[in-house]
Amino acid sequence: MKNIRWVFVFMSVLIAVSIGFYYVFMGNSTFYVKDGILDFKSIEWPGNSYIELNGEWEFYYNELIQPGQFDGKDKRYIEVPGIWSRDVEGETYPVKGFGTYRLLLKNIPQDSDVALKKTSIRNASRIYINGDLLAEDGVVSETLEKSVPGNQPQLIFLRLPKGETEIVLHVSNHEYVQGGIARPLQFGNPVALQNRHDRNLLFEFSMTTVSVLVGLLYLILYLSSSYYRKEEPAVLSLSLSTIFLGLMGTMYGERILGILFPSLSMDGIFRIGHGLAASAMLWMLSLFHKLYEDFLPRLHKNVLSVIFGMMFVFILFFPLHIYMYALQFYFYFSTMVFFVLWVRVLSWIFQRRNTLEKNITEHLLYATAIFSAFLFYFDEMLYSIGNTDTMHLSFLAIGMYSVAMASLLLYRYTLHYRRSRELSMELLQTLDELAKQHNMVEEKEISFLQAQIKPHFLFNTLNVISSQILVDPEKAHDLVSTLGEYLHAKFDFENTHKWIHLEEELTMVGSYLELEQSRFEERLRVIWDVEENLHFLLPPFTLQPLVENAIRHGLMEKLEGGKVKISVYQKEESYVISIADDGVGIPEEIIQSVLQKDGLSRGVGLINVHRRLKLLYEEGLHIESGLDEGTLVYFKIPVEDVNSNEICAD
Repeated sequence: MKNIRWVFVFMSVLIAVSIGFYYVFMGNSTFYVKDGILDFKSIEWPGNSYIELNGEWEFYYNELIQPGQFDGKDKRYIEVPGIWSRDVEGETYPVKGFGTYRLLLKNIPQDSDVALKKTSIRNASRIYINGDLLAEDGVVSETLEKSVPGNQPQLIFLRLPKGETEIVLHVSNHEYVQGGIARPLQFGNPVALQNRHDRNLLFEFSMTTVSVLVGLLYLILYLSSSYYRKEEPAVLSLSLSTIFLGLMGTMYGERILGILFPSLSMDGIFRIGHGLAASAMLWMLSLFHKLYEDFLPRLHKNVLSVIFGMMFVFILFFPLHIYMYALQFYFYFSTMVFFVLWVRVLSWIFQRRNTLEKNITEHLLYATAIFSAFLFYFDEMLYSIGNTDTMHLSFLAIGMYSVAMASLLLYRYTLHYRRSRELSMELLQTLDELAKQHNMVEEKEISFLQAQIKPHFLFNTLNVISSQILVDPEKAHDLVSTLGEYLHAKFDFENTHKWIHLEEELTMVGSYLELEQSRFEERLRVIWDVEENLHFLLPPFTLQPLVENAIRHGLMEKLEGGKVKISVYQKEESYVISIADDGVGIPEEIIQSVLQKDGLSRGVGLINVHRRLKLLYEEGLHIESGLDEGTLVYFKIPVEDVNSNEICAD
């Protein structure tokens, strides 16, 4: 990882050198035609393949000469393929105009079935072979008004007679910035040329389809997932840039757009294609800006968007022969923009080693996408000015850009998802820990509150004991023992996390009631109604606060006192524990404060029990009361929870 920047720079240089060799190799074509003649005695007849009819063709500028009418004409020669700006003798010609090309095939060894592939002749053409018009693309004319541009690749099948064959081309260009036979005419075996044509179509269709499908996939993701739209704002720019870039590719190379819509004029193909090109450029700028604003700041993006947006004005309102000049600027300027971006990316990668090592995959994908965009416009520029014969690199760049950008957003989403998942796990762990701490604090708080001894209760109890010492020492001794057991239970803080048996809880309540009865005597009557053979675990200190509340706030508010009834029984799938008294009752606002845990002083004991029960069973106390009618307080313990508590206790 320490030398990753050097490895990346080395790979970039290697790719650049490889592309340079590719262009050099593509430019080294064999010239078979000399002085307008291809003599088959000097070449090997392409029985199983094909040749390119490159070399010096006869050329007659500003003349449309019919086949068989070349006698007496002043012959001049021009290199094919190439634009007609200059012939081999150095004579220059205007790029707008018309002319005639002528080639003689001599010493054909035998009658042969062959094919002729026309790739790019700018901008309208007619092809005659031995005087027969075999192909016409657009309308060749001496004037702009009568000319109709047409430049759709064509594959012509024919049979050549033994001996000599004449090929004549009429070409006119009143629209494009360059005229002439821009790409080689391929000649040879019909099957070989057909296969080559099909391979080119398949390759171009594959690259454009990959780009469009990637765009549609991310467009569906953008429309269907509000979460993804929010987390990845560049997804719409990616989807539309790849869709427009893929569709734009259908107007280049074999011109798939023209094959799909044969009635579409060349003017229509150009306007649709270049409109898609401008749209793709605008969305690519938006995409690069949203991904990494450091490379393409908002101001730069906006200025470039205005410049490329002007292309729409030319496409919509200017005729083809005028907006073609703007198109040349578009090619050059687009290439320069992406070249500058590419250099900035390389420079950043070279300078920021530490940052790069942390996000190596993301940066490599981004750099690949930038380079692919540059390569597309660079190759397109060379093709448009006639320096390369094919657009294979352009179509390859379309596929590379789409896959690289799709992979980049997928990788970014994966990182985001991974980080979100890690944060979620950390958050869940934190929440779990907080919940545990909260429960511990809450339970300690409840335990502390339960463990508090009311001063007046202790004072009154001790007074009762002291008064009994002289009158009934044995009873006083029993009361001291009972108080000791009660205090031991009250101060056992660790019982907060334990379960105790019903019998133990009832014993502790019995101790409390015994102490209270020693004080109030006949004013306090206790009724026990405990169903036999009930043995289960319950949280400690749930009964005593309820009994204490019934005595202090219910019975002792009446001069004559009253009775309290403690009931324990099983009903269906729950154990029910209730405390009933015939005291003064509880006002409704006190009941609501208990159930809503507002913490009014009169209901502290009930609130503590209610909170613990809610925490353990999700269901707290039930309180039924009426003024001067007494109070019933009960709660339920599910048998299922009791069983699990018993397992934990074991």
